[in-house]
Amino acid sequence: MQDSSLSLLHNSTVDLFVTTIYDAVSLIRTNQYDEGLKAAGFLPFDHSLRGKEREEQIQYTLLRILLNPSSELCGVIQKYITTMKNHYSIGLQLRVGGKMKNANDAVFLGMERIRWCISRVKRIIRQLQTVHPILFLSTDSIAIQQVVVDSFYPIQVLYVTEYQMGHSASRYGKHGEKETWEEATKRAIIDIMVLKECDHLMTTHNSSFGGIAVLLQQSYELEVSVDSFLKERGLKCSAFTNRSTIGTNERV
Repeated sequence: MQDSSLSLLHNSTVDLFVTTIYDAVSLIRTNQYDEGLKAAGFLPFDHSLRGKEREEQIQYTLLRILLNPSSELCGVIQKYITTMKNHYSIGLQLRVGGKMKNANDAVFLGMERIRWCISRVKRIIRQLQTVHPILFLSTDSIAIQQVVVDSFYPIQVLYVTEYQMGHSASRYGKHGEKETWEEATKRAIIDIMVLKECDHLMTTHNSSFGGIAVLLQQSYELEVSVDSFLKERGLKCSAFTNRSTIGTNERV
Protein backbone atom coordinates (compact mmCIF):
# COMPACT_ATOMS: atom_id res chain seq x y z
CA MET A 1 0.00 0.00 0.00
CA GLN A 2 1.35 3.41 -0.90
CA ASP A 3 0.16 6.65 0.72
CA SER A 4 1.62 10.02 -0.20
CA SER A 5 0.70 13.69 0.21
CA LEU A 6 1.67 16.33 -2.34
CA SER A 7 1.48 20.10 -2.05
CA LEU A 8 0.59 21.55 -5.44
CA LEU A 9 -0.85 24.93 -4.49
CA HIS A 10 2.29 26.89 -3.59
CA ASN A 11 0.48 30.18 -3.05
CA SER A 12 -2.23 28.70 -0.88
CA THR A 13 -2.39 27.56 2.74
CA VAL A 14 -4.33 24.49 1.62
CA ASP A 15 -2.45 21.38 0.58
CA LEU A 16 -3.87 18.85 -1.83
CA PHE A 17 -3.57 15.34 -0.43
CA VAL A 18 -3.25 12.64 -3.06
CA THR A 19 -3.66 9.09 -1.81
CA THR A 20 -3.01 6.08 -4.02
CA ILE A 21 -3.76 2.53 -3.00
CA TYR A 22 -3.15 -0.64 -5.00
CA ASP A 23 -3.32 -4.34 -4.38
CA ALA A 24 0.30 -5.43 -4.00
CA VAL A 25 -0.77 -9.06 -3.67
CA SER A 26 -1.90 -9.24 -7.30
CA LEU A 27 1.53 -8.04 -8.44
CA ILE A 28 3.42 -10.90 -6.79
CA ARG A 29 3.45 -13.26 -9.77
CA THR A 30 7.04 -14.52 -9.59
CA ASN A 31 9.14 -16.26 -6.93
CA GLN A 32 11.40 -13.20 -6.67
CA TYR A 33 10.11 -12.36 -3.19
CA ASP A 34 9.43 -15.88 -1.94
CA GLU A 35 12.38 -16.21 0.42
CA GLY A 36 11.54 -12.94 2.16
CA LEU A 37 7.84 -13.84 2.33
CA LYS A 38 8.67 -17.26 3.77
CA ALA A 39 10.93 -15.68 6.39
CA ALA A 40 8.11 -13.29 7.33
CA GLY A 41 5.65 -16.18 7.65
CA PHE A 42 3.55 -15.29 4.63
CA LEU A 43 4.39 -18.44 2.65
CA PRO A 44 5.01 -22.07 3.66
CA PHE A 45 8.65 -23.19 3.74
CA ASP A 46 8.22 -26.70 2.44
CA HIS A 47 7.33 -26.15 -1.21
CA SER A 48 7.27 -23.63 -4.02
CA LEU A 49 4.08 -21.87 -5.05
CA ARG A 50 3.04 -20.59 -8.44
CA GLY A 51 0.91 -17.72 -9.69
CA LYS A 52 -2.60 -17.82 -8.27
CA GLU A 53 -1.65 -20.19 -5.44
CA ARG A 54 1.01 -17.75 -4.23
CA GLU A 55 -1.42 -14.83 -4.36
CA GLU A 56 -4.06 -16.77 -2.42
CA GLN A 57 -1.67 -17.81 0.36
CA ILE A 58 -0.47 -14.22 0.86
CA GLN A 59 -4.03 -12.93 0.75
CA TYR A 60 -5.21 -15.52 3.29
CA THR A 61 -2.35 -14.60 5.63
CA LEU A 62 -3.28 -10.93 5.43
CA LEU A 63 -6.95 -11.72 6.11
CA ARG A 64 -6.02 -13.72 9.22
CA ILE A 65 -3.79 -10.94 10.54
CA LEU A 66 -6.01 -7.96 9.75
CA LEU A 67 -9.54 -9.28 10.38
CA ASN A 68 -9.68 -9.98 14.09
CA PRO A 69 -12.76 -8.53 15.81
CA SER A 70 -12.70 -7.06 19.31
CA SER A 71 -13.32 -9.34 22.27
CA GLU A 72 -16.89 -8.00 22.51
CA LEU A 73 -17.73 -9.10 18.97
CA CYS A 74 -15.55 -12.19 19.05
CA GLY A 75 -17.56 -13.55 21.98
CA VAL A 76 -20.81 -13.13 20.03
CA ILE A 77 -19.27 -14.75 16.94
CA GLN A 78 -18.11 -17.74 18.97
CA LYS A 79 -21.62 -18.14 20.38
CA TYR A 80 -23.12 -18.58 16.89
CA ILE A 81 -20.27 -20.82 15.73
CA THR A 82 -20.77 -23.04 18.79
CA THR A 83 -24.50 -23.30 18.05
CA MET A 84 -23.70 -24.53 14.52
CA LYS A 85 -21.21 -27.10 15.75
CA ASN A 86 -22.18 -30.74 15.08
CA HIS A 87 -24.68 -29.59 12.41
CA TYR A 88 -24.28 -29.34 8.66
CA SER A 89 -24.37 -25.56 8.31
CA ILE A 90 -25.50 -23.58 5.29
CA GLY A 91 -24.77 -19.88 5.13
CA LEU A 92 -27.16 -17.73 3.13
CA GLN A 93 -26.15 -14.14 2.37
CA LEU A 94 -29.05 -12.38 0.66
CA ARG A 95 -28.25 -8.81 -0.31
CA VAL A 96 -31.55 -7.32 -1.42
CA GLY A 97 -31.06 -3.57 -1.66
CA GLY A 98 -33.69 -1.28 -3.18
CA LYS A 99 -36.95 -0.52 -1.37
CA MET A 100 -37.02 -3.88 0.42
CA LYS A 101 -33.82 -3.00 2.22
CA ASN A 102 -33.93 -1.29 5.61
CA ALA A 103 -31.92 1.60 4.16
CA ASN A 104 -32.56 2.38 0.48
CA ASP A 105 -29.79 1.20 -1.82
CA ALA A 106 -29.13 -0.30 -5.26
CA VAL A 107 -31.17 -3.39 -6.09
CA PHE A 108 -29.32 -6.72 -5.81
CA LEU A 109 -31.82 -9.59 -5.48
CA GLY A 110 -35.53 -9.53 -6.34
CA MET A 111 -38.16 -11.84 -4.89
CA GLU A 112 -37.97 -14.24 -7.82
CA ARG A 113 -34.27 -14.77 -7.18
CA ILE A 114 -34.86 -15.04 -3.43
CA ARG A 115 -37.37 -17.84 -4.03
CA TRP A 116 -34.86 -19.57 -6.31
CA CYS A 117 -32.21 -19.40 -3.55
CA ILE A 118 -34.62 -20.87 -1.03
CA SER A 119 -35.47 -23.72 -3.42
CA ARG A 120 -31.78 -24.29 -4.09
CA VAL A 121 -31.01 -24.64 -0.37
CA LYS A 122 -33.92 -27.04 0.08
CA ARG A 123 -32.54 -29.21 -2.73
CA ILE A 124 -29.11 -29.23 -1.08
CA ILE A 125 -30.65 -30.33 2.22
CA ARG A 126 -32.63 -33.13 0.53
CA GLN A 127 -29.57 -34.38 -1.34
CA LEU A 128 -27.46 -34.40 1.80
CA GLN A 129 -30.14 -36.22 3.77
CA THR A 130 -28.79 -34.43 6.82
CA VAL A 131 -30.84 -35.08 9.95
CA HIS A 132 -30.18 -31.73 11.64
CA PRO A 133 -29.04 -29.06 9.19
CA ILE A 134 -28.84 -25.49 10.38
CA LEU A 135 -28.97 -22.22 8.42
CA PHE A 136 -27.22 -18.97 9.17
CA LEU A 137 -28.83 -15.99 7.43
CA SER A 138 -27.26 -12.65 6.66
CA THR A 139 -29.55 -10.17 4.96
CA ASP A 140 -30.30 -6.45 4.78
CA SER A 141 -34.09 -6.84 4.91
CA ILE A 142 -36.29 -7.76 7.86
CA ALA A 143 -39.01 -8.78 5.38
CA ILE A 144 -36.68 -11.27 3.67
CA GLN A 145 -35.49 -12.52 7.03
CA GLN A 146 -39.08 -13.47 7.91
CA VAL A 147 -39.64 -15.07 4.49
CA VAL A 148 -36.59 -17.31 4.99
CA VAL A 149 -37.54 -18.27 8.55
CA ASP A 150 -41.08 -19.19 7.44
CA SER A 151 -39.86 -21.06 4.36
CA PHE A 152 -37.54 -23.39 6.28
CA TYR A 153 -39.63 -24.09 9.39
CA PRO A 154 -39.01 -26.32 11.38
CA ILE A 155 -35.32 -26.14 10.34
CA GLN A 156 -33.50 -23.69 12.58
CA VAL A 157 -32.52 -20.39 10.95
CA LEU A 158 -29.96 -18.39 12.88
CA TYR A 159 -29.42 -14.65 12.45
CA VAL A 160 -27.74 -12.02 14.56
CA THR A 161 -30.05 -10.49 17.17
CA GLU A 162 -27.54 -8.53 19.26
CA TYR A 163 -27.25 -5.59 16.84
CA GLN A 164 -29.56 -4.02 14.29
CA MET A 165 -29.48 -4.79 10.60
CA GLY A 166 -27.75 -2.75 7.91
CA HIS A 167 -25.20 -3.95 5.35
CA SER A 168 -24.47 -0.48 3.96
CA ALA A 169 -23.42 0.95 7.30
CA SER A 170 -21.64 3.86 5.64
CA ARG A 171 -25.01 5.27 4.55
CA TYR A 172 -26.02 5.73 8.19
CA GLY A 173 -22.70 7.39 9.01
CA LYS A 174 -23.11 9.92 6.20
CA HIS A 175 -26.39 11.08 7.73
CA GLY A 176 -24.90 11.50 11.19
CA GLU A 177 -26.62 8.46 12.71
CA LYS A 178 -23.59 7.42 14.74
CA GLU A 179 -25.31 4.87 16.99
CA THR A 180 -27.09 3.23 14.05
CA TRP A 181 -23.82 3.17 12.11
CA GLU A 182 -22.03 1.44 14.98
CA GLU A 183 -24.81 -1.13 15.41
CA ALA A 184 -24.95 -1.95 11.69
CA THR A 185 -21.17 -2.19 11.47
CA LYS A 186 -20.95 -4.59 14.40
CA ARG A 187 -23.68 -6.78 12.97
CA ALA A 188 -21.97 -6.86 9.56
CA ILE A 189 -18.69 -7.95 11.15
CA ILE A 190 -20.41 -10.73 13.08
CA ASP A 191 -22.33 -11.84 9.96
CA ILE A 192 -19.23 -12.15 7.83
CA MET A 193 -17.24 -13.99 10.50
CA VAL A 194 -20.00 -16.54 11.07
CA LEU A 195 -20.67 -17.02 7.35
CA LYS A 196 -17.05 -18.10 6.83
CA GLU A 197 -17.60 -21.08 9.16
CA CYS A 198 -20.46 -22.57 7.13
CA ASP A 199 -20.04 -25.94 5.43
CA HIS A 200 -21.76 -24.53 2.36
CA LEU A 201 -21.98 -20.83 1.66
CA MET A 202 -24.33 -19.10 -0.79
CA THR A 203 -23.62 -15.41 -1.41
CA THR A 204 -25.15 -12.68 -3.55
CA HIS A 205 -23.29 -12.46 -6.86
CA ASN A 206 -22.58 -8.72 -7.02
CA SER A 207 -22.06 -8.22 -3.31
CA SER A 208 -18.50 -7.43 -2.22
CA PHE A 209 -19.58 -8.36 1.31
CA GLY A 210 -20.39 -11.86 0.11
CA GLY A 211 -17.09 -11.99 -1.77
CA ILE A 212 -15.14 -11.29 1.41
CA ALA A 213 -17.12 -13.99 3.25
CA VAL A 214 -16.05 -16.48 0.56
CA LEU A 215 -12.40 -15.40 0.83
CA LEU A 216 -12.50 -15.84 4.59
CA GLN A 217 -14.11 -19.26 4.23
CA GLN A 218 -11.44 -20.36 1.78
CA SER A 219 -8.66 -18.92 3.97
CA TYR A 220 -8.80 -22.24 5.81
CA GLU A 221 -6.53 -23.39 2.98
CA LEU A 222 -3.80 -21.30 4.63
CA GLU A 223 -0.71 -23.43 5.08
CA VAL A 224 1.12 -21.19 7.56
CA SER A 225 0.06 -20.31 11.09
CA VAL A 226 -0.31 -16.75 12.35
CA ASP A 227 -1.61 -17.73 15.81
CA SER A 228 1.62 -17.14 17.74
CA PHE A 229 2.14 -13.80 15.98
CA LEU A 230 -1.33 -12.62 16.98
CA LYS A 231 -1.12 -13.92 20.55
CA GLU A 232 2.14 -12.05 21.07
CA ARG A 233 0.25 -8.90 20.15
CA GLY A 234 -2.54 -9.47 22.64
CA LEU A 235 -5.15 -11.48 20.74
CA LYS A 236 -7.20 -13.31 23.38
CA CYS A 237 -10.24 -14.35 21.36
CA SER A 238 -10.02 -15.69 17.82
CA ALA A 239 -12.94 -15.69 15.37
CA PHE A 240 -11.26 -18.54 13.46
CA THR A 241 -11.67 -22.18 14.44
CA ASN A 242 -9.65 -25.33 13.84
CA ARG A 243 -11.61 -26.74 10.91
CA SER A 244 -10.77 -30.17 9.53
CA THR A 245 -12.46 -29.34 6.20
CA ILE A 246 -12.80 -26.32 3.97
CA GLY A 247 -16.37 -25.33 3.14
CA THR A 248 -17.82 -25.06 -0.35
CA ASN A 249 -19.51 -22.00 -1.80
CA GLU A 250 -21.50 -20.63 -4.71
CA ARG A 251 -22.50 -17.15 -5.88
CA VAL A 252 -26.20 -16.72 -6.67
